[in-house]
Amino acid sequence: MLLLNTSPKELGLELLRVLFVGVVIGILGGLAANLFVLGVGAIDGLIRQQMSGQSVLSSGLIRWAALIIGAFCIYGLKQAFKMDRWHGPADAILGAHRPDAAFPARQGFISTTAAFISASAGASVGQYGPVLHFGASVGAQVRALFPTRLTPDIYVACGVAAAISAGFGAPIAAVVLVSEAILRHFAIRAVAPITVSAIVATAVTPLFFDRVSPYSVTAVGTDWGLLPIVLGLGACAALLAIVFMRSLLMTAAWAKARNNDLAMVLLAATLMAIIGMLVPEAVGLGTQSVNDLLAGEKMVGEAVLMLLAKLAATVVCIGLGLVGGVFSPALFLGASLGYLAGFIAVGLGYDPSAVVMLTVVGMA
Repeated sequence: MLLLNTSPKELGLELLRVLFVGVVIGILGGLAANLFVLGVGAIDGLIRQQMSGQSVLSSGLIRWAALIIGAFCIYGLKQAFKMDRWHGPADAILGAHRPDAAFPARQGFISTTAAFISASAGASVGQYGPVLHFGASVGAQVRALFPTRLTPDIYVACGVAAAISAGFGAPIAAVVLVSEAILRHFAIRAVAPITVSAIVATAVTPLFFDRVSPYSVTAVGTDWGLLPIVLGLGACAALLAIVFMRSLLMTAAWAKARNNDLAMVLLAATLMAIIGMLVPEAVGLGTQSVNDLLAGEKMVGEAVLMLLAKLAATVVCIGLGLVGGVFSPALFLGASLGYLAGFIAVGLGYDPSAVVMLTVVGMA
């Protein structure tokens, strides 16, 4: 920490250090996050291209083959690098608060690769959790190459902020989230480089990549009369979240007790393919399906099937070993639940625009 009697030269050097760390991590973290997201979309697009025009059975077999290949690759990664478990955002938080231990960047990169394979193959997993941890690993690696007076936790936080900012195009949200969830403080010595990283990562995206916001929402007016339904939706969403988390933990515990990683990931791939044949919207990240809900293009029965299928698919995939995040599936589940609440609201006499509003509320 710099004191008031610090010389102008030292202040200048400290400013340069902050800018250097922020810019380097912002560029690298932004590039990594964008390459991850675009790579998943490109590979999944190739698989869907092969499925196009095929019968339900043929397209299902193509997806099953992709998932099986992905399952073997994930198992091979785990065995080749002797990973006892996969790492995720929780490890990024833990690593930021353990100055006495080196951040496990190697495990982070391997875990992110496994998550990339899962998402690309069509598993019902999220991409932003792995991207977050990937950013943390990038930050830790930058510190190993370019150490400065900045503490290790700031490097990790800069990497996370860069990844989140690049993924969502929201630098302010990235700074707030990292300060609250990763660092758990708003010290100026940390906020400055984090802000630089977030802004640089956001700027990198349009310069090098042709990406748009993943979700498209039509602007609607606020109807305060919907407040009782919003409160009820919040309670229902909480119950759904409890069921979701408990199911994940129970499935993971059951799979661990079997002590056969290969059989579990192959089972996950097969079950995911079957669910995908029955409800195609449950496959993969589900971004397009969420946009369909936001546009009001699904029937009530379809939304119910999507919710149940996505819940089962995510529990099966993550619980049985197809590594990935839970944020995107959670958005999907919330959107489906909010969509159903919107139809209830319309049935009670509210304006049809309530469907879009409550879908967004469900995602939140």
